Amino acid sequence: MKNTVYGRFLGVALMSGVMGATGLAWADEKPCTTDLCQATRNSWQQTKGAAKDGWHATKDAAHDAGHWTKETAKNGWHDTKDAAHDAGHWTKETAKDGWHGTKDAAHDAGHWTKETAKNGWHGTKDAAHDAGHWTKETAKNGWHATKNAAHDAGHWTKETAKEGWHATKDLFTGK
Repeated sequence: MKNTVYGRFLGVALMSGVMGATGLAWADEKPCTTDLCQATRNSWQQTKGAAKDGWHATKDAAHDAGHWTKETAKNGWHDTKDAAHDAGHWTKETAKDGWHGTKDAAHDAGHWTKETAKNGWHGTKDAAHDAGHWTKETAKNGWHATKNAAHDAGHWTKETAKEGWHATKDLFTGK
């Protein structure tokens, strides 16, 4: 770096700055005899004071920013912890409500199934009972109808035979 123009310039500037600062610090201790010396000393003291003030302001701002960062992080941590805690309660309550809802729905569905089955069983039993009565009545009616028809047919057969007998008899006797 010392062989480049930039390196030479930087080396000279640094050396000049160190020597200048040393000279001005030494000059602070010696009385000024010329206006140029006094102006240089005043300028140096202003620069030194401004740098010192700037350093303190930067340090204080960094200190405050550190506190602010720490407080913000602390508050953020507590907010996150509280939100997680609340979310945990909410999840627990939601799960609990969902479990009870499912349990109640299953319970109700069980009752509905039981009632439906019971009603279906009674409906089937009643329908079978009614069908039994209908079958019995139909059979009874059919039996009576058959008996009556047979009775009527018997009378018809008897009458027809009787008439046939008389007709046959009359034919032979010539009546």
